[in-house]
Amino acid sequence: DETVWRVCLVGDTLLTASHQGTSRLINLLNHESVALEHEEVVWGATIDRNGGHLCATSTAHAAIFVWNSHTGHCVKTLRAHTSEVNAVGLCGDVLVSASDDGRVGVWRVSGSDKPSALLAGHAD
Repeated sequence: DETVWRVCLVGDTLLTASHQGTSRLINLLNHESVALEHEEVVWGATIDRNGGHLCATSTAHAAIFVWNSHTGHCVKTLRAHTSEVNAVGLCGDVLVSASDDGRVGVWRVSGSDKPSALLAGHAD
């Protein structure tokens, strides 16, 4: 079963995330697509809101993958969470991540593979 449970749309580009460990970048004008392969469940999907060439996915094994949205190649893998990364957001050089570990990660994509901040989540 190839359940799709996340989508992100920016301009004419759609990014999907699925339970089967795949994401797909789809050009809505010509329906061409590129598969972004993962080894685990993909929870989150985002495309750069500033119209850049990057997108990101997050997985059940606490990883974030940054992809070139034109080529489909993985350009960076980010790890700092200790549990599933449920959601990601990307705007320019700033990526944010939300995890079951109760933290929100803030990353500079062009910088280190380490987050610039790990913020406490919604605990009182």
